Amino acid sequence: MSNVRYLTTRELRNDQGKITGMIKVLVPKDSNNAKVKYVCPMCLKEAETAEEWKKPFAVNCKFCGYKIKLPKLMAQFKKEKKTELAGSTKE
Repeated sequence: MSNVRYLTTRELRNDQGKITGMIKVLVPKDSNNAKVKYVCPMCLKEAETAEEWKKPFAVNCKFCGYKIKLPKLMAQFKKEKKTELAGSTKE
């Protein structure tokens, strides 16, 4: 059996909608703390931290203070699809 309760790697978009960052989250089965490694989409600096695991999950960049949110996969997929469709109708 896996010793991991939650594991994800996601791309992060800045305020202009461009993918400029990423986040990796690992929550061991026997812990309620998430180990987080990220590249902030705003200041582009890399950092690691440990935060209490709860949903919805978010961390603040320790350099610029930007709130990095980890959306649910389905919500993120729907938002990206909607943006994609809106962009294709303008062309």
